[in-house]
Amino acid sequence: MFLEVRRASDENLIRNFTSLWWSHGTCRHGLTFRLLPEVMGGEYSDIGQYFDQCRTKRNIGTYDRGGQISVSEVDELLSEVIKFQEDVAEWLKRNHPKLI
Repeated sequence: MFLEVRRASDENLIRNFTSLWWSHGTCRHGLTFRLLPEVMGGEYSDIGQYFDQCRTKRNIGTYDRGGQISVSEVDELLSEVIKFQEDVAEWLKRNHPKLI
């Protein structure tokens, strides 16, 4: 019984977490990155902080000052995103195979 309740709780948490991607309003992406270690585990804290820093820098480059992001930063971010997508796919297979 406890495991069934825990699994349902985890699946609801995943649904709530992923629904942030489609939410409207301010701070939704920053919140997603801050919740990442809560949902996927503490080992994702650093990548969540990194993605949030990249998001902040993109906002500054988009809304305040252009030319603030170098080609090497873009290349690094793309590499991290590809690795993260692979990690998420594996995490979902292990923890929530019904969601994929």
